[in-house]
Amino acid sequence: MEPEDYEMILKAFMQSDIKDWETRKQQLDKILSPELEVIVMLGNNLGAEYFNKPEFAQKLIVPTASVRKMEIMDLQTDANNKVRFIRIQQK
Repeated sequence: MEPEDYEMILKAFMQSDIKDWETRKQQLDKILSPELEVIVMLGNNLGAEYFNKPEFAQKLIVPTASVRKMEIMDLQTDANNKVRFIRIQQK
């Protein structure tokens, strides 16, 4: 899969309801690298938040209104074709 494919998958997670969270958790585990690094650039130049795999997965499993407003700016994969870096802009 290409980085654009992962962006579409993650965007779907961000926008969806929390039906069958157990399945969502398993799906995320398959595509996110254990070394995942996520940087969320906060609106109004308030700084940034950093998340690891468990923290970010939890945000996507039960998406909040703020998660639904996030836009993926950059996504990189590792040699195993798992997502290892995501930069997000919070609107």
